[in-house]
Amino acid sequence: MALAASGSISLSQIQAEWGGSNPISLSEYYNGSLQANTNIGTISPTVSSRTHTITTGIGKSATSYTVYVDGWGHAHTYPEVTFADASSKTSSKKSGRDDYGVGGTIASSGAINMNMFRGTAYPTTTNYTMYSCWRRHASNNNTGGYFQVSVAGHWGSNQSYSMGSTAFGSCPFTYVYTPAEGNTPATYWYASGTSYNGAWTSAGRYMKTLRTTSIGNWTEFFWHSSSTSWHGGYSGTQNIQIAWA
Repeated sequence: MALAASGSISLSQIQAEWGGSNPISLSEYYNGSLQANTNIGTISPTVSSRTHTITTGIGKSATSYTVYVDGWGHAHTYPEVTFADASSKTSSKKSGRDDYGVGGTIASSGAINMNMFRGTAYPTTTNYTMYSCWRRHASNNNTGGYFQVSVAGHWGSNQSYSMGSTAFGSCPFTYVYTPAEGNTPATYWYASGTSYNGAWTSAGRYMKTLRTTSIGNWTEFFWHSSSTSWHGGYSGTQNIQIAWA
């Protein structure tokens, strides 16, 4: 809860509101030392490159093709593929910090007036569960592949197929950034406005699909890329950034 707007205030009350360590020192609470608001979260899954075969038709009419998948995914979001990391990840944003008390903004150096802490608030943490972040291309598809992100919860309604420049409605993030990995370049994937920003050539946002499985409700967000040459080379940890709305 916020510190008292009037009357005396103690260092222990400041510590209870803002955190800190003992012995308590005012230098812990200079502006810049306090935990800041941020909407940028990071997840660090172990990524891998995988393939699987799909067969369609029966008898003499049966045909098979190979699907290439790179990235990370929970076991229930792409059950045909066993990724190196099959768990969910948590990303957070912090909002609501107010470091302007009745005595003005908390100082960056020098003396701190105790009135500066009155009415202040520690940031609120909002956690988001992410289930996957992968790229897919099929050997029988010469028009490119797809990039997919899945987030816990049902966000808005389904938006399907060749959305192009149309924004994802009710999307919890503004973009997802994937650094260069293996044979693929670093790319920003946007929920609205610019659909992507990177070395990929892209047809933009493709579809949004609401899912319900044994892990609960979750939403898939897809982008389409005309690139067919990016598969392979995923290994180790990839630090993926998400800008939460």
